[in-house]
Amino acid sequence: MVCGVFLLVAGPLLAQDWQVIVNDTFEKVPPGSRPDGWSGGAVVVTNGETCVVGIVAIRTFQPQRGLVRVECTVCAPGPGGQYRAPTFGVPGIPPLIHCNFVNGNLRVIETVDGKTPAAVISKIFPSGQWLDLRFDLNFAHRTYDVYLGDTLLSARRPLQPAPPFVSQLTFQVPVKSLRVSSRQVKSPLQDGAAASLRALRRELAAGSKTAPLAATWAEWSLEAAQAAIEWDDYAAAADCQAEARDLSALAVVEYEPPSSNICPPVPDPGHNPHWQGALARWRSTLAAANTEAPKVKDRRVDGRFGAEMVDLAYAFCHPQSPWRGEAQALALVLRMYESMVRRWESTQSLEMIEDFMPQTFCLLSSAWPTLLTPARRARWEQPIRSNAERMVATLGDTFRNRRRDQLWANAHVICLASLAWSALALGDEKYRVLGDEGVKVFGDSLLPDGGYSYVGYQNEAFTYHFVTPERLAWYAIATGSPAAREQLLATRNYYCLSWLPRGVADYSSATMMKQYWNMARPDIAALLAAYLAADGYNLGAAYNLGGDWSTNTNADLLAAFYYRPGLSPKRFPDNYLLFDRNIIGPVGRWGDFSFCGTTRDPSAVTASAQDYDGSLFGNFTSGFVGAITLMSEEEAARSTNAYARRWPLSAALQNAACEVKVEPGADTDIVRRSKHRFMAQCQRNAVSLGADYGGLTTVYKVTDKTSGGGTTFKALPWEGRQAWLLTRDRLVGLLEISALADTRAWGIHGTLMLVAGREAWGHRREMVETGPGAWRYGNLAVRVISHDFAAVSTEYTDIFTGSAKKSARLLLWDRPGGEAAEELWDYEAGATHYWLVEARPAWSEPAQAVRRLEKLPPALRGFVVTEKKRELRLVQNITDKPVRYAERISVQYGACSLHLSADNGWRFRNIESARRDPGAEVIGGSGVRPAEVRDGAASIEVGIPAWQHVLVVSSADPSDHAQNNNVCESIYH
Repeated sequence: MVCGVFLLVAGPLLAQDWQVIVNDTFEKVPPGSRPDGWSGGAVVVTNGETCVVGIVAIRTFQPQRGLVRVECTVCAPGPGGQYRAPTFGVPGIPPLIHCNFVNGNLRVIETVDGKTPAAVISKIFPSGQWLDLRFDLNFAHRTYDVYLGDTLLSARRPLQPAPPFVSQLTFQVPVKSLRVSSRQVKSPLQDGAAASLRALRRELAAGSKTAPLAATWAEWSLEAAQAAIEWDDYAAAADCQAEARDLSALAVVEYEPPSSNICPPVPDPGHNPHWQGALARWRSTLAAANTEAPKVKDRRVDGRFGAEMVDLAYAFCHPQSPWRGEAQALALVLRMYESMVRRWESTQSLEMIEDFMPQTFCLLSSAWPTLLTPARRARWEQPIRSNAERMVATLGDTFRNRRRDQLWANAHVICLASLAWSALALGDEKYRVLGDEGVKVFGDSLLPDGGYSYVGYQNEAFTYHFVTPERLAWYAIATGSPAAREQLLATRNYYCLSWLPRGVADYSSATMMKQYWNMARPDIAALLAAYLAADGYNLGAAYNLGGDWSTNTNADLLAAFYYRPGLSPKRFPDNYLLFDRNIIGPVGRWGDFSFCGTTRDPSAVTASAQDYDGSLFGNFTSGFVGAITLMSEEEAARSTNAYARRWPLSAALQNAACEVKVEPGADTDIVRRSKHRFMAQCQRNAVSLGADYGGLTTVYKVTDKTSGGGTTFKALPWEGRQAWLLTRDRLVGLLEISALADTRAWGIHGTLMLVAGREAWGHRREMVETGPGAWRYGNLAVRVISHDFAAVSTEYTDIFTGSAKKSARLLLWDRPGGEAAEELWDYEAGATHYWLVEARPAWSEPAQAVRRLEKLPPALRGFVVTEKKRELRLVQNITDKPVRYAERISVQYGACSLHLSADNGWRFRNIESARRDPGAEVIGGSGVRPAEVRDGAASIEVGIPAWQHVLVVSSADPSDHAQNNNVCESIYH
């Protein structure tokens, strides 16, 4: 038994004229199969029982109107989360009725005019209890009743105005049975409207002088009239019939070429690969002779739907398109456009971040103005103006006052582009003026190496990066904005620093909850950077040079408009270490091994207020360093995973930290680990770089913030400290956590997160023990060198739900017995735990020696690593005052030098403006100081500034004693 079983719910006898539409019991469904009529998430049937796994389970059926009865038995999920049980609706329209479990509380919520008032029913049920629910929907009277068993909970609650039917139920809880029955109730108005429509069809069929495009639009108007009748919208049906009659009178339809800010000219069309790709796509779409366009679905897919609609509108309207004026293209665009209009008319609401209507409107109204009747124009302008006004109300403060802390870049940029197209569609410049103000705040959010903060002051999230340049590029077309084009040029470094050319993006520095480890890749954003900056590296990224998959970037219409002839792709360089100004830390690449470190602190709201302990903006990174190992090409070719050659990740170190457990019991929130606290605020960071090694140190407060929403979180009475040495062969880290005051917690842990895949891509790896405190996970080797915790364990987990345990976690416990010995413990001020860990690619030998420095003054922490005829000693000042470090050390390998760190993070935060500090190129701190070696030893004496560190290097190789000032342009030139 996985979850509950489908049973037939007992209920009052139905009248003879009721028809049973759905009667799912599933006793005879083969184990492990998906029941007929169900989709979404995963529905697994075992022994006649059904369990909803993943996001949602959706039962669809033919639209039912009149009187509809839905009977189901569902299981209360208990505390934690929000689950649909079920919601009622139609694809593309917000639910008619929300029935949810929220923390064990069964709530029924009405959705009226796009608003969600308080729950009309609210009852608590224990986890595991099965509930018989019944919903009687009366579409004739626009009301519904709710029953629990035979008990009426609520009567004659109002349904939202539209649609007048239901065709979909969505569940996120175990379900035992589902039965849907209906009884038709026909309106006398419907018969009259249908008769009028039939008469008009006969009348228009007798005419023969209508221009072909006008005839196509008129036919669609008749279809729209039929749809309006089905929705009981008889006024709209009459308007559509009048439109069809007017269009049928047009004998000639003239084409007017749109202006270049609507239809840019295509450069070198005969050799432009993106234009040729777009033509091939249009040819395939239109050759299918399918004018049944998909209906708009929900917020998550509207963007793709809208982009397809705009794309086909260009096929129909662009002066260089062979399908300009093609009736079939028009029919597809009209059906898609009307789907969005109908959604708005049903709810008076469109998702602001997924609105492509104004761009399509601009194309149709400028290229074929005679086809757009005054009534149709007025109807289509309504949702455009409504949505534009919503954007003004919602984003006006963010854009006008340059509130970078409020900016959600990849979402708000779609609004930015929509404002530009709305200004053109409606002839109202106020929307473009606000858009120009918005471009300025995007400039503030633009990071020095071409990323955009995901929200507020965070690091970029790779998956979403492309959206911002893409929509800025459309904004630049619509408005001619020089500032937008300048920002596009400034993004050129991003993919060079974030993308491994064999097909894997680095997510270890992404903001928490956005560490997706997915197969997203450079595409349109890389092409835009390539063509605007004449940059072959971005062109190579877009075409995935060095990777093993084909790309569809050739078919991108936007790239066709920006295409630059004569540019050749270039392969990424290899074997380097540089300073990434996006993440404010080192990035190193050596073949199939790479690493990064980040010190961007999103809790710092000004350049100087670094100890601010109040409002925080958005999600944090969950760690300071990360590393990636790839499969060799031979290993990827042998892999049984279908995606291995395209996404050859072997294993990645996602993060490492010390965490405080604040609630008892197992943490079922696998992404946020919401019973634990491990993220940082009020960071004191420092970075140093050598030729092929670097240091990163931090002292921070453990924040009470998890990755979920909200903006005000206080620091816990715990201080975290980390010191990392990153070399071409390994990462070595010393991690500590210390109580700042007497406090209590359910435990203190060290944690290291490893990732080998997600969903269908990647492999489920095993943590293979290779020695005491040592494991191999794919091509990543991990060794705990020393610690003062009581126990060490490993576990398999997911980075997101349903990823087949393709991640693993190393855990150090401060109490024997681990979770089994969990209690609420007292911790005195100063209580401290540490661990020293090495992570390396499996093909690198372990370090010859790694030793924690235990005789340092109380204000200092450090360790020493011996590898490949050199010794690297990292000493960190964990206090807010300068500390003198003096020690005589043995020098085995020739010369000795000191590399002092610097906290140059303030140079790269862009807190107040997009201006770049001219001194930001200097990232190596106070430089390199030689230390005199005499009789095989050196006397080290150096003042380490507050929160900083020093790297003491002993090596006979002169390059190990050089200053490294590499930034992206130093390598990619």
